[in-house]
Amino acid sequence: MNAIKSKYKRNILLASCINALLFINFIYALPNNAVGYERMMLGDFEVIALYDGVVELHGQFFKGSYEDNLENNPEDKLSNLSERSLSNPEYETQTSVNTYLINTGENIILVDAGVNQCKGTNSGHLDENLRASGYLPEQIDIVLLTHLHVNHICGLVNLDKMAFPNANVYVSQIDADFWLSYEQAAQALPQDQINFKIASDSVKPYRATDQLKFFKGPNLPIFGVKAIATPGHTNGHSAYLFESKGESLIVWGSIIHSIALQLNNPDISVESDMDPAQGIITRKLLLKEISNNRSWVAGAHIPFPGIGRIYKDIPNEMYYWIPLEYKK
Repeated sequence: MNAIKSKYKRNILLASCINALLFINFIYALPNNAVGYERMMLGDFEVIALYDGVVELHGQFFKGSYEDNLENNPEDKLSNLSERSLSNPEYETQTSVNTYLINTGENIILVDAGVNQCKGTNSGHLDENLRASGYLPEQIDIVLLTHLHVNHICGLVNLDKMAFPNANVYVSQIDADFWLSYEQAAQALPQDQINFKIASDSVKPYRATDQLKFFKGPNLPIFGVKAIATPGHTNGHSAYLFESKGESLIVWGSIIHSIALQLNNPDISVESDMDPAQGIITRKLLLKEISNNRSWVAGAHIPFPGIGRIYKDIPNEMYYWIPLEYKK
């Protein structure tokens, strides 16, 4: 009986790996061979995942238990990191950059604006995929930012002009107070000052026309959505809860950068976390809540389209990801 169970587990694992590899090959082909958008309905709301690209992450990006176990064997660490994340072997690992359009019937909302080409040439596909999905940048009337890091805001501008000229851009007051502060920028290390400049430059044209808005707390002056404070990655990091006809979707930014690593071990943080300990607390609370209430999740750094559900494997105290199934 044990042998049969063992063989069954091996077969399931093999099938999972094959499916994952096929999925990764599909993702790598996206910029050239496929349309980078995926549509679903959430009650009466139309939700569209929009692919902006990928960014490469170096081997020291992930911190915590996984790194500690391999800190004395850096070659093993990189090998295992690539295997567990099924990443392109040319790089140490990489993460997707997704944005999400939600048409509530009252507003056409974009959550995050992507990295554009501020971090290499493997991104910057948001505009083409938005148009391919049937929408124009001018139709976006609200942009909700999860936080003011480069790979979530650089797509706000194109050659210093508004990419979404008719949109009000919302960001938490806490995040704005830090990343848009001249004092904080002046105190930053020289290598970090570019991040403050990009944040300031990305919102500058919206600020000049009073289209940059700040919020505190969960309530927004927007139908069908509430903000959720999710501090850790940045102090003002926010997720957004959309609800329609009894269905819910949580759109987050940088809660997870690798489902292969951080669902198995939520204690793994990343080097860009401003408060790693708080980030771990936030991640665990969100994973627990979402797995209990079965909300849909849309994640900026989950392999495209990044929409799915999270379930908990109770005996093993770990989570697993069930992606949205493709429908033509």
